[in-house]
Amino acid sequence: RFPFWRIAFRSIWRNPRRSALTSGATAFGLGAFLFLYAFTDGFFEQMINNSIDFSTSHVQIEPRGYRDELSPALFISQPEEMLVQAQQHPAVLAVAPRIQVEAMISSPTQIEPLILTGVDAVSEPQVTRLQTVMVEGRYLQTGNAMDIVLGRKLADKLDVRLGEKVVVTTQLADGSLGSAAYRLAGIYQTDNEIFDRTLGFIGLGQAQALLAMQGRVSTIAVRLEQRDLSRQTAAELNQLLTGTHYQAQSWQEIMPVLVQMIDVSRLMFYVVLAIVFIVVAIGVTNTLFMSVLERTRELGVMLALGTASRLIVRMVVYESVILGLIGIVFGIFIGFSLVAYYSSAGVDLSGFAGATGTIPGLTDVIYPVLIFSHLWLPTVLLFVTGIVAAFFPAARAARLEPVTA
Repeated sequence: RFPFWRIAFRSIWRNPRRSALTSGATAFGLGAFLFLYAFTDGFFEQMINNSIDFSTSHVQIEPRGYRDELSPALFISQPEEMLVQAQQHPAVLAVAPRIQVEAMISSPTQIEPLILTGVDAVSEPQVTRLQTVMVEGRYLQTGNAMDIVLGRKLADKLDVRLGEKVVVTTQLADGSLGSAAYRLAGIYQTDNEIFDRTLGFIGLGQAQALLAMQGRVSTIAVRLEQRDLSRQTAAELNQLLTGTHYQAQSWQEIMPVLVQMIDVSRLMFYVVLAIVFIVVAIGVTNTLFMSVLERTRELGVMLALGTASRLIVRMVVYESVILGLIGIVFGIFIGFSLVAYYSSAGVDLSGFAGATGTIPGLTDVIYPVLIFSHLWLPTVLLFVTGIVAAFFPAARAARLEPVTA
């Protein structure tokens, strides 16, 4: 019923080793590409999610220019009204007021720089998840004055233990310097050196008292139901803030370097994908070209018997389709198997901790993530590339002179 499909399938088995090498090249190339793409997606998903969950949240409302200096002189004077407006947005899940300033923290043996963050002990856990990575002590609690939570790296550098005191010194809202002593109540560990070495958290009321910012906050952190709505929500909140000196910024605007890293990596993977396409096209073309040369007499007989040239082309293309389908199926199996294994086991990068520890949000273990919208198009294009590559040997077969052949 389908003679040319049967002929194409039989032709592939004429030299099974060569056909297996061609399909194997497609399968290996696709499998490696799927795993590398999933690894990169996991790499960036981890960086983005950790940065959002431990620091930036999805959107932040803050005074214009605040992100450049983290100065206590820039503040939101009536945060209650703004908190209510932000909470009423349909995409917003939770909001939390914050104060964040640059400071110095000292122990009896060491002095280190610090990003001091004053948070509300009730609303902050709804926006970030720092409380889930506490390894010693406890998270901040309402009513516990003069408590501070530090990262493992910073606590080790300061050589302080739970219950011991540290002194925080920072610039106040009026430009003078102020300091206060805090008792170490908890230690967190995110496995990212930047977070664990630079961030310290105290109660919002204690931060307001230290900085002379009673009733004021530096920024409002906004948690959304979906991360993809960050830009849109920030734009809509900015419409509400028109005429004020406040602005809403999405995590992409807060972390532009991270966004640029993702864009550059995507470009690099397109280059890798192009190389894979070229290799697969050469392999398919070579296999079918050799197949056509081996069957020159047979093709000549078919042409002499009246077989149309377009049917010869179709037959050769059918061979490419079969080889491509076999390679795609096995490539997907290889790629998905690797991702399934490493998505639970993780890829340990602890040997490169000196380099990865300075990247915000990145930890020692990366878990690959399959994002279908990133993978289906390269797979389809790879299959189409194999078919297109078949037209050159197919055209040569169709142009054979029957008597010469």
